[in-house]
Amino acid sequence: MIEVKAVVNLAREHEIQLVHYLTATGIDDGLLINFGPRVDVKRKFRVYKRQDSQDRQDAKKE
Repeated sequence: MIEVKAVVNLAREHEIQLVHYLTATGIDDGLLINFGPRVDVKRKFRVYKRQDSQDRQDAKKE
């Protein structure tokens, strides 16, 4: 999903809004792009999953 803004500065509320959109649609990740005085791009995820060291080792084996 891509959320486009044209504001001076991105606020925390813009990031939260994107995560809500991701949750509502079931999409896992999205981009927040701001065409303000300079272009800002942020990538957001619906669910944050931290990989522990065992998960990383299992992934390398596959």
